[in-house]
Amino acid sequence: AGNLMVRREEQPWQSRATLFLDNRKIAHRGAGAGSSLEHAVSVAASVGVHLIHRGFSVRLVTAAGGEASSQWHEHGSLMAETGPLLESLAVVTETGHPHINLKWLQDGGHSGLLIGVLGAVGDHDRPTLTRMRHSAANAMAVALDVAAWNRGPAVQTGAVSWLAGHGWRAVSAGPKDPIPSVWEELGLSGRTAGAHRERIPTREPAS
Repeated sequence: AGNLMVRREEQPWQSRATLFLDNRKIAHRGAGAGSSLEHAVSVAASVGVHLIHRGFSVRLVTAAGGEASSQWHEHGSLMAETGPLLESLAVVTETGHPHINLKWLQDGGHSGLLIGVLGAVGDHDRPTLTRMRHSAANAMAVALDVAAWNRGPAVQTGAVSWLAGHGWRAVSAGPKDPIPSVWEELGLSGRTAGAHRERIPTREPAS
């Protein structure tokens, strides 16, 4: 895992981070352990574990939706603090719904930090991503270049530039890009001393 460096602010809402995982079937390519969805889960795990260790309260939400009161994973003691998040990631499966469900989005105010791990982004996703950006004080995104997982259409073209032009700090990532290099490109890499690696509980193959 990369040493993702994010500063925790003093206000309670600023110490909260929402981790969004795009698990739409339409947004991913490949199958099984080598799929872009599995890579997205690994990226999300790296981000979430780091944020919790940095003192953030973290909640995981997916494209399938979730209530605004989705469980916040608090900073605590070692495995107890990261275990529930990793267990939640271990059971994430694809959703067949083509659109991102924003039931989890709070009305009004800023919800602190938002980090999105995105699959393929289409034009129809842009209004939703704009709403997501406006809901947070700061928003960052790793947009997977899902076409690199197979020979499918390059639907990812222009996603990073569009995100960057609409208030996100965003980078693209492919299957051969080490997670630490993604953080460095995103401008979040710090000293690697003390970097840690977490194991996601065994995931069942997608049906």
